[in-house]
Amino acid sequence: MMQKLPQDAPDRPDQCPRCGSTHFQEVQFRQWSMHSSMLPGGGLAPSDEFRHVRICLCGHPMPVRTVARFDEVGRSLQQSLQAAQHYRERMGPDQIKADLAREFIR
Repeated sequence: MMQKLPQDAPDRPDQCPRCGSTHFQEVQFRQWSMHSSMLPGGGLAPSDEFRHVRICLCGHPMPVRTVARFDEVGRSLQQSLQAAQHYRERMGPDQIKADLAREFIR
């Protein structure tokens, strides 16, 4: 059973809303774009701008609470996080089995 810390505890660690873990990996997310190029790699290049997102041990992305510059990159990241969360919610074990059966059993 997950034990929750009191809401008024000073220096209370943030908890994952899905599993309750208080340990995360902070990663940089960038948008990648295709550019016409004759160089090896085919012109796939990352954007210069990035945003940090914390990912829980269970794989759940933590919500971005504040975005210093809520510009197009920040809005795009929020949309991507929401799309990923909706996908993960939809992909329970039964859905995974159904998708595999549809793809591999013909």
